[in-house]
Amino acid sequence: MFIIKFAEAKGFIDVFVPFEKEVVKQNTEQLFKRYKKQFNGYLLPDIPKNDTQEEEAFMLLERIRKKDISPQFIINCELQFVEYCKEFILIYDYFDEDYYIIMDEVFESACLKIKDENLIEEYRIAIKILIEFGNEYGLEFSEICKTLVIYKTLL
Repeated sequence: MFIIKFAEAKGFIDVFVPFEKEVVKQNTEQLFKRYKKQFNGYLLPDIPKNDTQEEEAFMLLERIRKKDISPQFIINCELQFVEYCKEFILIYDYFDEDYYIIMDEVFESACLKIKDENLIEEYRIAIKILIEFGNEYGLEFSEICKTLVIYKTLL
């Protein structure tokens, strides 16, 4: 910790802190786009044999979680992961129990963070769409997800 002794320096720092916050925001947006592209490559491959690499996508998600950028950043990545899984199921009519389990675990993690950070309203539409999809396809999203207020309104 340092103490600013010169008024000019303090004024300089006060002026440029908002700029730094904007740079961080832009960097996280670019980072999210990069991760989104990687998830897309792993979970929605552009090949006719519908061969996903969900283990690699999950390992990428684990690396993202360890970086602990922000709860919202991690929630966005987790929901993007689940969204791509959903798209893969819709495109290829895919059924694999292990795939569904991974999808459920990631969705549960996102729901826990949403609840802990009190961001239910912000993610209401995304959660609603995924829960409706899960119900339609017989996915049993975990009991933790069912504790969200949005889930109760869908029943």
